[in-house]
Amino acid sequence: MYEPAEDSYLLQKYVRMLAKGSVLDVGTGSGIQAETAAEKGCRVVAVDSDVSAIKKLKNTFNEKKSRNKHSVKNNSLKNNGKPMRNIAFIESNLFSNIRNKFDTIIFNPPYLPSDQKNPDPALDGGKKGYEVLETFLSQASHYLKSDGIILIVFSSLSNKGKVDEIIKANLLDVTELDAKKIAFETLYCYKIEKSPLLKELEAKGLRNINFLAKGHRSIVYEATQNKKNVAIKVAKQDPNIANRIAIESSFLKILNKHSIGPKLINSTSNYDTMQFIEGTPLGKIKNPSKEILSGILDQCYTLDKLKIGKEEFTRPTKHVIVRNSKPVLIDFERCHYTEHPKNVTQFCQYLSRKLHNKEFLKAAQRFKSTYTKEAYAAIRTLLE
Repeated sequence: MYEPAEDSYLLQKYVRMLAKGSVLDVGTGSGIQAETAAEKGCRVVAVDSDVSAIKKLKNTFNEKKSRNKHSVKNNSLKNNGKPMRNIAFIESNLFSNIRNKFDTIIFNPPYLPSDQKNPDPALDGGKKGYEVLETFLSQASHYLKSDGIILIVFSSLSNKGKVDEIIKANLLDVTELDAKKIAFETLYCYKIEKSPLLKELEAKGLRNINFLAKGHRSIVYEATQNKKNVAIKVAKQDPNIANRIAIESSFLKILNKHSIGPKLINSTSNYDTMQFIEGTPLGKIKNPSKEILSGILDQCYTLDKLKIGKEEFTRPTKHVIVRNSKPVLIDFERCHYTEHPKNVTQFCQYLSRKLHNKEFLKAAQRFKSTYTKEAYAAIRTLLE
């Protein structure tokens, strides 16, 4: 059990000031934050992965509660003469046994980089110190009410810049409440809330929103809507790549009619919601079948006929997902209309390298000069 120290007291200061309503104290440890919230009259659930710690805390709290009631009767309490509320103690590894949403979530995580010589679960935050906190932040919003707050404390040894990046990636907003320098580190206390975008997405029925990947022009999230998995692509706030989300949605509306790309569900100026394609990236398939390669080539030919340039087929490994042996093209943010599209010729460069066959390059040159069905058929024959 982690006994209260400087980080505990720094966090306690803001729990006393800001905790409200229903409270979840994650990794409760000594129970200091849970008791502080309970003293304010909050309804508290305290969780810890250590079963023996939970049993001990429950017994200790019941003894304190009994003494508290006696003090109230004698009007000797400073807590406005009110008895301390109950605390429900539950064994749970982070949110594993939690089902409800809370007004306040508190977490004093283990935040030090792993020490292989002197391992201590109460201090070990992972290899770089922030991994446990990262897992917590990836799940916390699922258990937080729309106007709820998260209170955390962590150390500069956990890499503050990385923690800030993780918070932003999970569509959360942060306020630095305090910074306290001690010995060889600085302790930070944060208040975290749902961002306006996260609130908007949840208001539209999107649930279980999880960070999936970060690209050059957007950040992708996985979510559920109407019991179906969907992908949310959010535009990065960068003026140099403005309108990329709008570009992708406009082309998906066209390409979906030709069975190309994930089905577009909804689009706004800031994000697109589309069908979630669950499968394997082309780059992770060592020897893609002729069926897969032919499927990609046929879609390249359709794009060429529509005079749409996608610009990613020389190295398509990250831009094609294979689902049940069927290739699905993704990422259309760079699409544009052109009189001389290069999708087929670019993919032929990939095929030439992948299959060690320079005939693809020769056939691509002939196709490039005519764009005819016959020239395309000659390329297709090389895959048979």
